[in-house]
Amino acid sequence: MPELGDLLHERVDGVDVPRPDVHAIAQRGRRIQTRRRRTAGAVVAAAALVVGVGVAGLTATGEAPRSDSDPNRTDRIADTVPPVVDAAAQAAYSDLGVHSFAGTVHIGEATWRTDGVISHLAQTSAGVVVQHAGEDDEPRFTLVRPDGSSRALRLPDGVTHVDGDPTSPRIAWAILDDTTISVHVWDVEADREIWSDSQPNQGEKPDGQVIVAELDGDTVQVALAVRGLRVDWSFSQGRTTKVVFRDGVSMGARGGRTVVLLDRRWSVRDLETDAVVRDLGTTSMPPVLSPDGRSVLIPPAPGGSGATVIDVASGAVARLSDDAATVAAWTPGGRVVYRVDDFLERCEPDGRCEASDLDGFDPGQHNLLVGDYLQVG
Repeated sequence: MPELGDLLHERVDGVDVPRPDVHAIAQRGRRIQTRRRRTAGAVVAAAALVVGVGVAGLTATGEAPRSDSDPNRTDRIADTVPPVVDAAAQAAYSDLGVHSFAGTVHIGEATWRTDGVISHLAQTSAGVVVQHAGEDDEPRFTLVRPDGSSRALRLPDGVTHVDGDPTSPRIAWAILDDTTISVHVWDVEADREIWSDSQPNQGEKPDGQVIVAELDGDTVQVALAVRGLRVDWSFSQGRTTKVVFRDGVSMGARGGRTVVLLDRRWSVRDLETDAVVRDLGTTSMPPVLSPDGRSVLIPPAPGGSGATVIDVASGAVARLSDDAATVAAWTPGGRVVYRVDDFLERCEPDGRCEASDLDGFDPGQHNLLVGDYLQVG
């Protein structure tokens, strides 16, 4: 199947500019790491598959070429060919993930700084999409790559929140108004929309609420909290293939699975069939699926202690540190990351953990944000 870079080169006056395969480089980089990571191989394999689906979406749009003077043009070589990221930087991002405090984003072993308040870090295979305030306090979205390089994304006006897919270079968002719910998927490397669709609003009131579109491969899931409803959009080759309305509120879609709250009970469900894969009972905090959907993190309740990780297939439970914070998330490579006082702890799904210092972090002054954790207020 053609690679994304090859198709984009063909669209620019037939110029052939071969470049290394970023995802293949990242896969080789992960293999040379001395510490074994259970899920890294699965993440890279999923990235290759999803990128293939995204390529078909790009070729199916049938857009006429934009002129060179068009400020929104995205098919120039400088705009569409992503730089090659060093394999070590890509592997560090997969392993260490991303966090931020005091206006600085720490991605793998690299850093990036902004003067605006950071409210969300959406992890993708190409890096993290940082949502931060601009000079006018309007949201801005910047792709920060694993090596610390960055580019401002040209998302349309009105986008207030995006969700990333850690196995592909794509983000998604949803917009709700009085009559419709629309969903959009954006390629962060090409900086362009590759798919969108809308459905009639089923009585949901906008009321300024943040509508989260959870992206997993070629499925976008939107949770409508007020009515306890979720909507699954499936798309392929740039076309909508299925729209399903289902009961329950979702809190994340990963690895072909989703976590759903229905009748005050949480469960892991299959995205395709909606069958319950693992009942999780009642928990104070929403469970969080790993990037491959094989494990689920149960954060501690506010003021409580002791996060746990459950193997979805077997039900085996691994207890993490008693000091685990409520603000916890997964790295792209499948480790749990959370803050304990002034250091970070990263844990394997089986409970093995290691700590690292948070240089410059003051718990009394700074707010720590981790990847894919939604900061509200």
